Amino acid sequence: MILAVNTFTQNQALLPESQNLSPPQQWIREGVLRFEKCEFLDAEKFFLCAFEHAETHKELQSKFEALSALFRLSAEMQNQEKIQKWNDELNLLMNKYPNSIPPNAYYCKAMAAYYAGNLKHLRSYILIYLKALRRHPFATTHEKNTARAKGYSMLIKYLKDSGLNGRARALGQAILSNFDRPELKTVIGLLSLDEGIMLVGENALDQALLAIQKAHGYFMEEHNWYCHLYCMYWYSHIYRLQEKYSEADFHLSLVERATAADSIGYLKSLVKKERDYLDPSSVDLVIDEARGVIITKGRGELLVRKQFVLLDILKQLAKSGEHGMSKSQLIKLVWKENYIPQAHDNKLYYNINRLRKLIEGSAAHPEIILNWKEGYRLAPGKKIRFIQSHKGGKNHEQFH
Repeated sequence: MILAVNTFTQNQALLPESQNLSPPQQWIREGVLRFEKCEFLDAEKFFLCAFEHAETHKELQSKFEALSALFRLSAEMQNQEKIQKWNDELNLLMNKYPNSIPPNAYYCKAMAAYYAGNLKHLRSYILIYLKALRRHPFATTHEKNTARAKGYSMLIKYLKDSGLNGRARALGQAILSNFDRPELKTVIGLLSLDEGIMLVGENALDQALLAIQKAHGYFMEEHNWYCHLYCMYWYSHIYRLQEKYSEADFHLSLVERATAADSIGYLKSLVKKERDYLDPSSVDLVIDEARGVIITKGRGELLVRKQFVLLDILKQLAKSGEHGMSKSQLIKLVWKENYIPQAHDNKLYYNINRLRKLIEGSAAHPEIILNWKEGYRLAPGKKIRFIQSHKGGKNHEQFH
């Protein structure tokens, strides 16, 4: 690594001129620029150089920043060996110098928790990060606002992934209105992207598309290729839900080509999942309300156009997702009657068994339509595609 440091030192003239920045700070800044271009391996080299130099010259803050950057980059790359290595190094330094921890160390910890799906750690680190910002001496107001907005963006992600969509939307709108200034393009872009993702979850797809297009415009002005690719991924996701498959495939193909390198781990995993959804052969059950057809992997295409009750039960279960539906809800929505156990239990049980035999071949050992609390749900591990028919002739597709 010393050879690498010397190489970068010899080429230091290639870095942006910053008389107020030390060599490791310049390398960290250049690493961030490479990260935003999705040049992760080059970014890693610059962060490593900064770390080696800071360690050799006892520059504690630069060492913290370099380690934090290496840890966050490893999490983005989904490299478990490096995640463990840099997390251990960062923990040792944080334990040794608890009063010198910069806020960004907590932010990078929060990002790693988010990539790992650990909501408990995400909440803990992002709250510590926001608290640490209050006592951190920022050089400029712009730097302070950017740091705060990054924290709020992560808090919005936590609320959304915890199922608190209303609170996430309210916080997002409040923060977006507070930071909507021309000089904070990346900040507005991140918050607009968050808003778009939440609107996707609410099936407000046209509004979601507008929000993500707004975010995309800001990212392109900042030449942020990393965020640009996430926007392209969400375009594909939205177009798929709108049944615009050619547009979905076009945008996803662009992201696939840009994320071909093994180093781009997290985004590549999202793209692979989206590609699986676009591939009809990967779906366990298709419920096509428009054509009155059910398609399963094991039993092929089944025509149920005239079996309105069975199709309606499946429709309601598909719309409910993992939450499932109680017997009372199903009776109300399918038969338009108030639930009376003595009158309705046998009727519902009979039709659920008919569905299970139709889809799975057996009602004795169901794998798709499961008993759930006081009712039923579609199995969470299965990929279910529901194509909903609308009076205007335009269909809408949901996935579960």
